Amino acid sequence: MHSGTLTISLREELARYPAYTPLQGRLRAIRLDRGQIGWMEKHWRQHRSDS
Repeated sequence: MHSGTLTISLREELARYPAYTPLQGRLRAIRLDRGQIGWMEKHWRQHRSDS
């Protein structure tokens, strides 16, 4: 999940799978609290610094 937009952002490796492709760019389906959003921001910086 993109930490800035909170939309689903697939890495290339996952985008190859047909079941995941329709999820790219979609809004999340659940409400997140501040702690969850903070975790996603940290995760994004750690794993997606190339984006």
